Amino acid sequence: MDITEHEIGSKLPSQEYDQSFLSPPGRFFEPLVCHAESPKELADWIYSDRPQLHIHVVSFRDTTLITTSYVHTLFDAISRSSFWSAWSAVLRGCEDEIPPMVPFERDPLHTLGQNQLKEEYHHFGLVLSGLNLLLFGIRYMVELLFSQDEVDHTIRVPGHYVSKMTEIARHDLAQAVPKSKEPPFLSEGDIVISWWMRTMIRALKPSPERPIMLMNVFNIWRLFPEWFPQDGRGFIGNSFFYSYTLLSSGKVLRDESLSYTASENRHALMKHRTREQVQAMTAIQRDSYKRTAPVIGRTNNFFMACTNQQMSGNFNADFSGAVIKSGVPMSNRAHAPGQPSYINDIEHCRSYPTRNVVRILGKDAAGDWWLLFKTRVGAWQDIHQQLMSVYEKSDPKIESELTSITKN
Repeated sequence: MDITEHEIGSKLPSQEYDQSFLSPPGRFFEPLVCHAESPKELADWIYSDRPQLHIHVVSFRDTTLITTSYVHTLFDAISRSSFWSAWSAVLRGCEDEIPPMVPFERDPLHTLGQNQLKEEYHHFGLVLSGLNLLLFGIRYMVELLFSQDEVDHTIRVPGHYVSKMTEIARHDLAQAVPKSKEPPFLSEGDIVISWWMRTMIRALKPSPERPIMLMNVFNIWRLFPEWFPQDGRGFIGNSFFYSYTLLSSGKVLRDESLSYTASENRHALMKHRTREQVQAMTAIQRDSYKRTAPVIGRTNNFFMACTNQQMSGNFNADFSGAVIKSGVPMSNRAHAPGQPSYINDIEHCRSYPTRNVVRILGKDAAGDWWLLFKTRVGAWQDIHQQLMSVYEKSDPKIESELTSITKN
């Protein structure tokens, strides 16, 4: 059968998906995209002989669903793309293109932070510790306990809107600097993150004076070329670090063009993404009781986090070597045969809150951006209204399991 004939499969979002109503949560599709014995928690791995990676494939006449289930100890999103590239090479009969794998027993980062003073971290004076860290944790857990109803949805932000807002923000920043200087760089990803932050703050309505702490993620391969192969080729593992942006709720709400929020996020990323700062942050982590990454800001931080997976190439994975014949006419789609048209992400977490954490799944072949995030159930009506407003403005025609949906 075609996927549109399947009771659950017909509800999977696509590039033509009607955004006038929210798509089901990622877990809704679990009976279809996962095997009955697919691992879902740590015990499923450590008390069995399963490898860290589990693959499940479901085939329709016009669509193939490929689900990879894994624990985060195996790899991060960027490193996962190396695995997909190797898989693609095998399907195309080009195994000679697969680089030698960096052995698991070799940890490129085993000495990181050992010879750097933690005080050299530029936000060292703002690192929460002791009683302040405890107060932050209590505040955060109280918020979670008093509003336990939460749900995730995947949304699509139109590329026309993102491009337009990027152009406006760049223009605003260029107007604010002398002509002799280069205006600050902004990417479309910076705008997407900033739009999400403003959308969430409008929906969740924290006090205008409340400090916002955004934790962002970046890859460090290029910062330490002596430790990693070029572009991380052959490396399977984790090599991400955090940057922290400190803002106020009121300033984000007043940022109509998104230029202020986006430039602050970009500036914070550039300050953190240096050899010295990564070493200093690691020194702090090595010195902490539980070896966890630092938390900075104030005890009443409104915590938000983002992982932008555009660089991991989710939508650029190439399974064309397995396509026997095209199942959907090229005139009815933007993506090439064997290329993902949608990414479904299901997380299985216990005792690790992921509320107000966004996964930017990437930019699809049509130029639209896909975001997945979890927040309070009561906030989604406001979030959806803001999303529909974007469509009206932009286009008048208008531990995890990752499922890649490819049109044959």
